[in-house]
Amino acid sequence: MSLFVTIVATAVLSSLLTLLGVYLAVRYLLRRHLASMRSLLDRELEEIANTFEARVEQGVLKAAEEVLPEFRAEVREGFKEAIVSAVNGDVLTQTTQSVAKKSSRALWTLFFGDQDPD
Repeated sequence: MSLFVTIVATAVLSSLLTLLGVYLAVRYLLRRHLASMRSLLDRELEEIANTFEARVEQGVLKAAEEVLPEFRAEVREGFKEAIVSAVNGDVLTQTTQSVAKKSSRALWTLFFGDQDPD
């Protein structure tokens, strides 16, 4: 009976050691494989990110090229209107009227008190 127990114990121990060896080997090989796959995925992801960045940059530049002339024209027209308005005296007239009105109210209040001149 002792011989039978020794044979079974040896077989079980041998199986466990074999299983442990296979587990460690597979684990080692999988780690190496996963590490190589990760580096490959990192390179591909970097390439995709660079391509995406280039496409976005091209899209923004294209959109700017389409919108910029219109924007420049609007700014140019606004500037022309401001110059014409200043030459015509509209801005100067409005500013002068505002200053005169405020000054007259201040003087009225100074001389006559809080009575409203209007």
